[in-house]
Amino acid sequence: MAFVLKQSDSYSWPVKVDLPEDGKLKRHTFEIVFKNVSQSRFQEMIDQSSAGEINDVDVCREVVLGWSGILDENGEEMPFVQKKFEELLDVLGIPTAIASSFIESRLGARRKN
Repeated sequence: MAFVLKQSDSYSWPVKVDLPEDGKLKRHTFEIVFKNVSQSRFQEMIDQSSAGEINDVDVCREVVLGWSGILDENGEEMPFVQKKFEELLDVLGIPTAIASSFIESRLGARRKN
């Protein structure tokens, strides 16, 4: 398969997170649409994170463009809007799961090449 230099501006990637529920951890899975950042920006983000200049919430705010598989209390698909995104980022463990999935999506691609 030939490589096309111009890449898509975004891509979807699964996020898995274990959250406490009824005395045990329950696995939740949803899809996040990530911004396709350049290699130089990705490395800069890694360096900034290591230096404590940015955290998982900062990474999420920069790279998350949308989602699917996130439901409201009635079981309906929740549209991606800024207010709901900020609520999601306030759930303990979610920003780390999203940031980890973003890193996995980029490093996994590098490892396979």
